[in-house]
Amino acid sequence: MDVKICFSPHDLEIYRKKIAPHVKMFYGVTPLRCSFLRDAYRIPQDKIKLLEMGLDDEIFKEKIAANNSDALRSKIGVNNDDFVVLTGGKIDILKNIHLVLEAFKIFIHQK
Repeated sequence: MDVKICFSPHDLEIYRKKIAPHVKMFYGVTPLRCSFLRDAYRIPQDKIKLLEMGLDDEIFKEKIAANNSDALRSKIGVNNDDFVVLTGGKIDILKNIHLVLEAFKIFIHQK
């Protein structure tokens, strides 16, 4: 889907004057998004931070080991031999999470 989002100069001015002064920090999830905040909205660089997405697998494994995953599974009613899928993203049709669910549905029926 090739959709362009356009703001008029008037829209941007309203944003700068009415909303931006009340926001302590703006977060971009990519360096390009941070640049967009600075260039398109003229947000001062000191009010923009990069919110890195993702996870270091090794740190995640260490945290799971330290926090006893068996106790967590028991607490939420998941057996030790149950297959678990974890996502940290939002559940949104635009993120195509439904494709992951469909893939696991096929996977389960093939077992």
